[in-house]
Amino acid sequence: MKLRCDSTATSWATDLPMAELTYNCQISESTQFSPFELLYGKNPLSPTDVLVPDDNQDDNQATITLPEAAAVLLQRQLDQQLPAKANLRYAQGRQRHYYDRGKKEVNYE
Repeated sequence: MKLRCDSTATSWATDLPMAELTYNCQISESTQFSPFELLYGKNPLSPTDVLVPDDNQDDNQATITLPEAAAVLLQRQLDQQLPAKANLRYAQGRQRHYYDRGKKEVNYE
């Protein structure tokens, strides 16, 4: 962000939305999912996604109704929550291990 701002620091406000989107699309080491993916059930489309069609995408997707789309989104979010929580617990255990490694036990008598 610092490199994108000019010397008078007036352009940061226009660059902030792109920086926020970039941050929210990065996969977290702890959860193994991006914040955007956990919130919306999928990552946003990038320019390459729009230009290069996805072979796995159904042709019937355009005819899906709003309740069906909501059900698919909800199921996708629920399917991502369990692995994300398990990955987070694993990362917390790993972080605890590294913290406890340098910690000395103190006995107060």
